[in-house]
Amino acid sequence: MDADYRLIGPVHPTPSKAGLVEPLGLEALSRVSMASQTWAVGGIGPRQAREVLEAGVAGVACIGSVFGVEDPGLGIEQMLEAASSSAETT
Repeated sequence: MDADYRLIGPVHPTPSKAGLVEPLGLEALSRVSMASQTWAVGGIGPRQAREVLEAGVAGVACIGSVFGVEDPGLGIEQMLEAASSSAETT
């Protein structure tokens, strides 16, 4: 059976995965086969989204950048802007 999508991470350190596993980092992420829809998760905020997307994943999943900030709407806007700027350069 083929998966519709998969998550890989954590890419960067994140409080939600603290002490569970070591972050993969961008180098390891870029070596993963992106044969199916692969989304990155873990420590990805607006500042990291562009570099993570440029590593070849289909998208990023985030918790802290939306639910861990005072204004979740602004957090969503910032993530969308980061993703949009990545799409413009690729």
